[in-house]
Amino acid sequence: MDRALDDLYEAGLERGFADSRLADLYDSVRTCAAQVVSDQARQNLIKEIYNDFFSIAFKDMAAELGIVYTPAEVVDAQLHMVQRALQREFGMSLGDRGVHVLDGFAGTGTYMCRLIEDKSLIDDEDLPYKYEHDLHSNEIVPLASMIMDVNIEQSYHSRMGGDYKPFPGALLTDTFQMGEADDPVDTTMFAENTERVEQQLRLPIKVIVGNPPYRAGDINNTGNRNTKYPTLDRRIESTYVKNSDATLNNSLYDHYIRAFRWASDRIGDSGIVCFVSNGGWLAGAAGAGVRRRFKEEFNSIYVYNLRGNARSQGEARRKERDNVFGEGTRTTIAITMLVKNPNSGEHGTIHYHDIGDYLTRDEKLRILKEAVDHDPEWTTLDQDKHGDWLDQRDDSYLSFIPMGMQEGVKKLPTGLFSTWSAGVKTNRDAWCYNSRRDVVEANMRRTVETYNSELARWREAGSPKDVQAFLTKDETRIKWTREVREDILHGKDARFNQSHVRTAMYRPFFKQWQYMDSQFNNCVYLQPQLFPYRGAKNLEIIVSERGAFITHDVPDLEVMHHGQCFPLYWYEEAKPSDVPIAHNTLFGDDQGTLVFDKSSKGEQYIRHDAITDVGLKVFQETYPGIHGITKEDIFYYVYGILHSRDYRRRFDNNLAKELPRIPLDMDFPAFRDAGRKLARLHLDYEKVKPWDVTETGDSANPGRTVKMTYPRKVTDPETGKKVKDLTVLQVAENLTIEGIPPRAYEYVVNGKTAIGWLIDRYQVTTDKKSGIVNDPNEYSSDPRYIVDLVEKVIRVSVETVDIMNGLPSLNEKKTKPVCWPKEWNK
Repeated sequence: MDRALDDLYEAGLERGFADSRLADLYDSVRTCAAQVVSDQARQNLIKEIYNDFFSIAFKDMAAELGIVYTPAEVVDAQLHMVQRALQREFGMSLGDRGVHVLDGFAGTGTYMCRLIEDKSLIDDEDLPYKYEHDLHSNEIVPLASMIMDVNIEQSYHSRMGGDYKPFPGALLTDTFQMGEADDPVDTTMFAENTERVEQQLRLPIKVIVGNPPYRAGDINNTGNRNTKYPTLDRRIESTYVKNSDATLNNSLYDHYIRAFRWASDRIGDSGIVCFVSNGGWLAGAAGAGVRRRFKEEFNSIYVYNLRGNARSQGEARRKERDNVFGEGTRTTIAITMLVKNPNSGEHGTIHYHDIGDYLTRDEKLRILKEAVDHDPEWTTLDQDKHGDWLDQRDDSYLSFIPMGMQEGVKKLPTGLFSTWSAGVKTNRDAWCYNSRRDVVEANMRRTVETYNSELARWREAGSPKDVQAFLTKDETRIKWTREVREDILHGKDARFNQSHVRTAMYRPFFKQWQYMDSQFNNCVYLQPQLFPYRGAKNLEIIVSERGAFITHDVPDLEVMHHGQCFPLYWYEEAKPSDVPIAHNTLFGDDQGTLVFDKSSKGEQYIRHDAITDVGLKVFQETYPGIHGITKEDIFYYVYGILHSRDYRRRFDNNLAKELPRIPLDMDFPAFRDAGRKLARLHLDYEKVKPWDVTETGDSANPGRTVKMTYPRKVTDPETGKKVKDLTVLQVAENLTIEGIPPRAYEYVVNGKTAIGWLIDRYQVTTDKKSGIVNDPNEYSSDPRYIVDLVEKVIRVSVETVDIMNGLPSLNEKKTKPVCWPKEWNK
């Protein structure tokens, strides 16, 4: 490495550190290295340095590959679980000759190092042969591969002594690419490495162990998209996707899922796969395809759930607590061991263990040390008809009315609602949203001007294919995303449209000015049909696994987590003369009374009811004693049902995995009236009477809200610890309110209290990359707007809780009306 660096310096590589973060890192490395004395400590230092260095120096590559390095406790647990499984299933051990062990995603070689160093896994007399013939370690990143080589060789030399022996099982390679049908093997540049690749491909791999890359698509639209592997992806399509009932299966092409597919095929008919990975496949809807195939392909499945899901909310989040990878990932982590044994008495048997609730990282790692000596206490799980292993559903749910029906990704107009949409997903929120309308306009004008000037420059340069490398990197002028770069490739011009600026619901109780535009938003979905022009009248019930909310403004995708929006109306553009045609244009039958609306620009729109006539008929026949049930009544009844604690409790697992279904309750009026009251509170939250609190400070001039805080501490009677006094909140520079009732914190929407959303969102923020400032103080000219809003949302919260507590328990009707559509029974 020193020789390589010397050559690079001679070729002109700058010796200084342009990045101050790297200079600081190098200084800390020198300090740490001077204190290291043992081989093990050196390896740990190298791994930690590499992890930190890579995340700073090669940020994009780290993002592309999903690099997170594995704690030794996790590695040791996996290796010993595999050792016991080999002995139990095949009468073999990791130290036996011919038991080929492969780590296909080796990083700095931790798995092979720990295997070589552990005498209980491989005896001294067996290790020389294993080292020369049976151990294999692949890594795609050259720098990591070099460190992997050094680490593994050092581990062997430290244990066995004697002459220094190079590790013949090391490969610099893309493990996935090795299995591609049309992969050309380079026989010239790295001849020795190529020979090792060809040799490894011929070997009967018995054990695959490791930590596969966790990458999940291009989450932040950086352009770092997952590499395509056509052969491997076809296998995923014919197995995992084919066995999934989910509408969207993009997550099944994430790297860690690819690793499971590759490894399952690589071991052939007999062997063991043991990965520590993202555990999202365990409970996700698309993950059912993976779960079903695991059960079909393997005799025994072992899942050790290490939890740590930082994307959960509330009490569920507190139970997940820390992640064994620390800040390296926010997902659930699980150790999964899959066993193929043609002679096994098991077939598709699922063994499961949950590490437990409320555990810190250190506690989890301490528990994992026990897996070196013995397996955890396994529980056997059954797979239900939905492919679920955990959080299984209540199938009585299927007898209810589907809010929306789909055939694959195609929405069908045959549910209770004829259409629905996700909220707007911009992928450039700092640019497309702001508390000030003029800021949004200026940001998007600058975006469009920069886009068009770059388009012209690209054309003048001969339309180079590598658009990403060609375009300006100045993130104060524009935020590039994959879709916008593709527009450049297609030579598409851009135009700023002032009518696209409107108010929107960005998060619960937090409105913003929005630029809704199909070119500069990642996806507007069907929102232009629901709010076709500024000022269009509509209501949308937004549902997700975290509950429901309602809005009369265009919603962002995350008002409710990945929410689906069911509207009261949908619109289509038409002229008055088109009424006879437009009456049946979209779905082929009458969807209710048609109303003509006109935008400020003069376009004519036909407004349709989104609740179907069939749905109306079902309700009217179910409740013949209630005169004149309307589609609006049904709309509010749905909102009432979605706020029923009993409904949420009984069908929580269903709601987490599929669209809501609505029961026909014996007490229709109770849920209709409650839904109407809740909707009025949640829609008109800016107009309700403020809760009676005590204001301390300058009520007339409360000053700016930079960030709300709880200024006082009280002693928790249960723990004796000091905690925030939630009854007192400093809202603005010059004003604190006292007397917030604890009941206000019982109202939780999208995983957070309503007051929590105000604290979270009503603060001044500056986007790091663009420098764009979003100051909620400038949303309204009223100096008391934010103070009054907090006091109003306190009332909304308390009254919401009162209404929800006043709802009756569900009491579904046992019979269905004669007009019940057969499609609803699917």
